[in-house]
Order: sequence, then structure tokens, then C-alpha cells
Amino acid sequence: MAHEIFKNAIDDIYVYFLENTSWHRRIANQCRKLGIRGFGWWHEAELVEDEMDVKNLSKILMDNLKYATKITNITNIEKYENITMENLKDFKTHFEIWVERENYLIEKLNIAINEARTINIEIYEKLCKIQKMAQNEKMRVEWVLNNLMFAGMSGHDITVKSKWLHAYFEHEHKPGSKIDFNIG
Repeated sequence: MAHEIFKNAIDDIYVYFLENTSWHRRIANQCRKLGIRGFGWWHEAELVEDEMDVKNLSKILMDNLKYATKITNITNIEKYENITMENLKDFKTHFEIWVERENYLIEKLNIAINEARTINIEIYEKLCKIQKMAQNEKMRVEWVLNNLMFAGMSGHDITVKSKWLHAYFEHEHKPGSKIDFNIG
């Protein structure tokens, strides 16, 4: 039974990453459409991280357990491929969706981590690493949203922060490394 709980959580995590790569790619381009390219860079960096995580997780699951993850639902992938961001309200909402999505991942990771401790230590360690990155991402999203809300979600503040993010991701951040910026 424990292995079924683990497999279900792993499949949910796998689908989450497939959804998330679609979501980040689409939102990055929606940010560019609105002229806030720095936020687009951030989404692209998260996309790269998610693609690496899903590839590596799939590989160690096969190597250690001979388990191939399953796509259990594609509804959100289709939804995210058509998402648009047209205005300030949509921009704010995307942060709320982002936090909800990270909370979902953290919840599924908690289940998988708990089960993986008794199944395979390499998988356990990989899941813990993903959990650490997810918590870091959620924290930064919440910081940025709170900071933008404090400034009244003003267009000027958003464009200034976008410029800072653009500079960080273009000049400081190395793809695949921890995202570690502070714009507060």
C-alpha cells in the first residue's frame, strides 16, 4: 500500500512539472507582452529548473525503482497553454495562482518524501532537494507579491522591479542554480 501512495504522489509531481513548464513558458511570454520582461526572465529561469528536475527525477525513478511516471491528467496543461495576462489584475492573479501551485507541489512532495524514506535514499534526497527549491520559490513569489501590494501595484513600481529582475537573471543568475534575489 505504501508504494501505491508513493507512486500516486510521484505521478502527481510529474504532472505538476509538465503543467508548470507549460505555465511558466506561457506566463513568461505574457509578461513580455505587457513589457515587464524581467518577470518573464524569472519565469524562464523557473521553467529551466522545472525541466531539469522532472528529467532528473524521472531518471532516478527508473534507475532505482524501474518506475516510469504516468501522466494522469492533462486538463491543466491545456488550460495553461491558453492563459492570457491582459492587465494589472491578471498580473496580480498570476502571483496568487503561482503560490497555490507551489503549495500543491509542496503538499505532494511531503507525501512522496515521507514514503521515499523507506523506499530509496537517492530518491528521498532528490525529493528533499526539489522541496527546498519549491519552498524557496514560494517564499520569493510571496515576497514580491507583498512588496508590490505594499507599493499599491503601481505600474512604475512593477517596471522598476522588472528592470531589477532582468538584470539579476541576465547577469547574475546561472541556469540551474538557486534563484536568490531580493527586491524588497
